[in-house]
Amino acid sequence: MKCEDCLRCLCDYIDEQLDALTESCFLQHLEECPTCTALLHTVQKTIILSRSIWCRETPLPRKVIRKAYYQLRIHYRRR
Repeated sequence: MKCEDCLRCLCDYIDEQLDALTESCFLQHLEECPTCTALLHTVQKTIILSRSIWCRETPLPRKVIRKAYYQLRIHYRRR
């Protein structure tokens, strides 16, 4: 799996929506790529911080998650 593929799978991985084979490839890529691993951790931390603002009963809107993901994707493409 390439970094671009990893970026496409990121939200689905976080939402636990990847099939077993894709998830396996995704995790293998993370073991080999510190940049994508850092990106995943950054997105996960962003989600955690964003959720801390909301009441526990209110889920974080998917729109917010997607926007954060795309902003990070743009940021990492510039490097």
